Amino acid sequence: MNQQSKDYMKSSSNPTVIKIGILSLPNTQSHGAALQLYALYYTLVKLGCYVEVINYCSHDGIEHYKSNTSLPKRVVDICKKTFVSFFIKSPKSAFRKFEKQIVKYPAKTISTDEELSTLSDRYDRFIVGSDQVWNPFITGSTLGFFLDFVKDNNKKAAYAPSFGTDKVDSEKKDKIANLLKEFQYLSVREKKGAEIIKELTGLDVPVVLDPTFLVCR
Repeated sequence: MNQQSKDYMKSSSNPTVIKIGILSLPNTQSHGAALQLYALYYTLVKLGCYVEVINYCSHDGIEHYKSNTSLPKRVVDICKKTFVSFFIKSPKSAFRKFEKQIVKYPAKTISTDEELSTLSDRYDRFIVGSDQVWNPFITGSTLGFFLDFVKDNNKKAAYAPSFGTDKVDSEKKDKIANLLKEFQYLSVREKKGAEIIKELTGLDVPVVLDPTFLVCR
């Protein structure tokens, strides 16, 4: 471990250093998702914060590779994956190698709201974003990405998240509106997202840069 890494890990136990948990889309084989996650993480670390990416994949959301995933149970799935591997190299190892540059917690992927709720007291600030973390077609039915599990509203922040759609689920509209009102800091990545929040809450929120542009200087 180099000196920079030692200094960073030492800061995790320093009570004067702000401890931040990022709730985004780790463990996914998407270049955009991986880059925005690293960029936000890197920016916060450079600001002197101790940062962890919450190792969470909603159980009914998009398929992530999980650190504790077992081999497929069905023989046909094993055969299919073996056959495809002869012709197409899996990008999974490359993404895993890239994400080793960030600190994830916990070590094994969690996937339930109950597991997520145990982290409420772990951080001084939760930041949700960026990417389409508020798109139910990607993250599933959970309201975890609206930080419903965080007990202290003062800890809630959002940086450049996207809804990825023109409207929210009508059945959860009121719940989402109430949760958005609890955020200490709100921002979005797109103008449409700001319009949705305005419609739901009456709040005017800023449209900010994708975090990848924060490191392009």
